[in-house]
Amino acid sequence: MATQLNDITVLVNNTQVPYTADSLSWKDGFGTYVTRNAVLGGGQTERVFSKNLESKKGMVKFSMPSIIANEAHKRAWKSNDDQNVVELVGPTGSGWSKVFTGAAILEDPETSAAADGDIEVEFESNPAT
Repeated sequence: MATQLNDITVLVNNTQVPYTADSLSWKDGFGTYVTRNAVLGGGQTERVFSKNLESKKGMVKFSMPSIIANEAHKRAWKSNDDQNVVELVGPTGSGWSKVFTGAAILEDPETSAAADGDIEVEFESNPAT
């Protein structure tokens, strides 16, 4: 039986964070690849493959309910520059997890003060381990 990744615990700096359902997403940080052709002559070409190392960075983003505790978390994480650690832990017994070190919030996160408002945060980090 396969385990769906929809019951994930989010920890930021070893503190569990409540987040809005269906808002969590991430990129492992594999980066993008580039291919181009090199001419061999006589109408022949050879494919040249390379990794774009500039794009090799992880990303975690999620929304949190607009509550006072989450507003304080947001401010602390932003002030912590790139010293945050984000950990995603799969459902109990799955053994699945990902750790993003050197995580920073690059943009200025927006907080919605609506009755069902959210705080959207996006971390950029080292590739996931």
